[in-house]
Amino acid sequence: MDGKLARSAQAWFGALSVVLFAPEHLSLVRGSPSLRRQLLDRATFALCPPHLTVLVDYQRTLRSRNAVLRDRPHDGEALLAVYDERLAALGSTLIEGRTRTLEELVPHATSAWRDLAVGADLALAYRHSAATREELLLALSASRARDLARRLTSEGPHTDDLEITLGGRIASQFASQGQARALVLALKIAEIRRLSARLGDAPVLLLDDVSSELDKKRSRQLFEHVRDVGCQTLVTTTRPEHLELPEKPASFQVVAGAVTRSVFVAGKGVA
Repeated sequence: MDGKLARSAQAWFGALSVVLFAPEHLSLVRGSPSLRRQLLDRATFALCPPHLTVLVDYQRTLRSRNAVLRDRPHDGEALLAVYDERLAALGSTLIEGRTRTLEELVPHATSAWRDLAVGADLALAYRHSAATREELLLALSASRARDLARRLTSEGPHTDDLEITLGGRIASQFASQGQARALVLALKIAEIRRLSARLGDAPVLLLDDVSSELDKKRSRQLFEHVRDVGCQTLVTTTRPEHLELPEKPASFQVVAGAVTRSVFVAGKGVA
């Protein structure tokens, strides 16, 4: 960055605003809670890079606590007490950051959802059993016997979830395939709008083979929003004829590792 080596992820997260939309994100609605936690964490450290350091420290401490639960060293009780204090402090900071991020995302996501005209009201809520340092410390202490039996830590932000409901029903259980895709689209649009509003400048948008997963209608809606926000957008696809781009992009074709400049023709692909 500026001719100097960026030695940490935090350094360049604070300098470059990026939103990624990849095929695996379409599993976000029906997939495991870890995918939804990742969404919140990445959206958080996009504007607050120190959140990444807290997350890494929390995960490291969690692995250490689980190792004590698994290996049962002679000083295990003393070690668990130390790790409980550290997890509670780091965990409360994580939860605070995720909660603040979701509060900022909600109005953008519900607005984008209405724009997509899918029907059924969208609601987002961050579900956790404890939030403050004191609450987390008590929860870890209360679950000690269970954790020793299971050899895993059962309380903390690593077990939390982003609950998505449509018309009051849990989206992971009741959303149709079309609704699930539209939900992910609305969440990604919300990320773009939030960053644009907070930074006063649109983020770089990376679209990794999304045209293979989004139908023509959803693809068109996505690019309409991209045009409105004015993102610099980098797109990879194996089916360029499915891209609904608002204007002629700089286009490159990769064949057997060789990159050549090409001409994009809407609805026809590249030549």
